[in-house]
Amino acid sequence: MTMKIGTRILAGYGIGLLVFLTVGVVSYRSTTALVASADSVAHTHRVKEALAAVRGNLLNAETGSADFCSPAPIATSIPIALGFAMWMAISRAYGN
Repeated sequence: MTMKIGTRILAGYGIGLLVFLTVGVVSYRSTTALVASADSVAHTHRVKEALAAVRGNLLNAETGSADFCSPAPIATSIPIALGFAMWMAISRAYGN
């Protein structure tokens, strides 16, 4: 089976185009997966920051409630108020 020179050239271009398209599709899928992974990592970091803030607010609330019966109610109510305000801000930000 002999192919004419024009058919060989056309087949060569066809194979080159097929390889080019295959590399393009693989690159596109890889880039899409990388972007999705980066979004997941960014979301994880936001959640970890929010949890650290909640932990700090709980510590403020705990500190304020430990001295709740002390004779200085203004000094003890400030950490409680700060903890509650931060908790409300975080819950609004994350829709809870």
